[in-house]
This record gives sequence, C-alpha cells and structure tokens, in this order.
Amino acid sequence: MSRLDNKKLAPIFIIGMPRSGTKLIREILNNHKHIYIPRAESIFLPFLVHKYGLKPNFNSLYQINRITKDILRSSFFYHMKIPKSKIINKELVDVLKSNRWDLIFKYLILDSLNKNINKKIFGDKTPSYINHIDILSKIYPSANFLHIIRDPRDQSLSIKKVWGKNLYRNAFKWRSDIFRCRNFAKENNINYFEVRYEDLITNSKKTMIDVCKYLSCDFSESMLIFNKPVENL
Repeated sequence: MSRLDNKKLAPIFIIGMPRSGTKLIREILNNHKHIYIPRAESIFLPFLVHKYGLKPNFNSLYQINRITKDILRSSFFYHMKIPKSKIINKELVDVLKSNRWDLIFKYLILDSLNKNINKKIFGDKTPSYINHIDILSKIYPSANFLHIIRDPRDQSLSIKKVWGKNLYRNAFKWRSDIFRCRNFAKENNINYFEVRYEDLITNSKKTMIDVCKYLSCDFSESMLIFNKPVENL
C-alpha cells in the first residue's frame, strides 16, 4: 500500500493565525486531484472531544441524540449548506457507534458532503486549531499539520483593517500561539511543516513543490491556477 493510500485517515490540518494565508494555501491544495479540503472551517472537533472525551461512548440512544444536536448546531454545516438528511442518518449512527473520533470527523467533513468524491487525502482549514494540535494529534497520530506563518507586522495590520482589532494585543497573541504550537510539535515529534506566507506569494511554485514533497504527493502547475479570487475580504 502506498503512503498516499495510508493517508486516508491522516488528514491535513491547515493552521495559523487569522489573516495569514490559510485560505490561499487551502485553495491551492484543493486544486490537487487527490486532495479535498472543505471551504468552511470545521471548528467543532476540539469542543466535541472536550465534551465527550477522547474515548467517547455513543452506544446509547441518549448519547447519540446529544451529539447529533451538537453536530447540527455547528456553523460548519450551515456554511456548507448540507441538508439535514445528509448528516443525520443510519450511516452517521453506525459511525458514531465506532466511538472513534477519526472516523466520525472524516464522515462529517468528507463523506456527508459527497460520497462520490474520489480523494485520497482529506483535510481541514481551521486556523484556530493552532491551539489544539495536542488533541488533534491524539486523534490522528499521523496527521500532517501545515502551519502558515505571516510576518506579524503585516498580519496585525490586516487584523486591524478587517476586524478593527488591537495591534499590540494581536502581536502578543501571534508570538504566544505560534511559539507554543511550534514547541509542542517539536517536543512531541508531530508531523509538522511551516510555510511562510511571503514565500507562498513571492515564490509560489517552489513553496508548493516543498509542501507537496512534505505531503508525499505530486506537484502540478495547475494547482496555482484559479478561476476566481480566493479572498473575499
């Protein structure tokens, strides 16, 4: 079995500070024939794990009803415009009864969207997961964490321009979140790769060749071609 096949349950988690280019690299990767990353951020996984534990028990109707309600409240399914019938069905119940977050998460962000998607690598782009790689790496020990980092001066200015946030508070958070994430990955031997936003912009081809090498998939020039703008802010 190839490494690409082994990655069916080893997703790509794109993480980083807000306004750092996570959306751009998600769209580049989505242009790869073997990769699928939803355009909405999942957000919900760490919160469900905190609520139900790393080893949940969904063998009772009560627990299944509880988590089903939590799933339906997630903004992910609202933004993805997924019909309720696509989420809440016998297949979900069967997956929940596995009591495995890796299978549950894969079903929710991949299988429930389109069962005909023929992708060998799936992933998620939720920048705030920069603070949850400890939980995610326990669920998916072989997951790949793709951390995109933007110069804190530009990132802070962008945060202020788009959302009016305080420059200094954001710069402090940039430093604390990035160094904590980086140190955790190093100390725990996590599959972790950093991409500089500035490199992605100025030398896109070389940067994405390096990313694809890290992900063990082939680079294609078509990955850098877009039919519509990536950014909407």
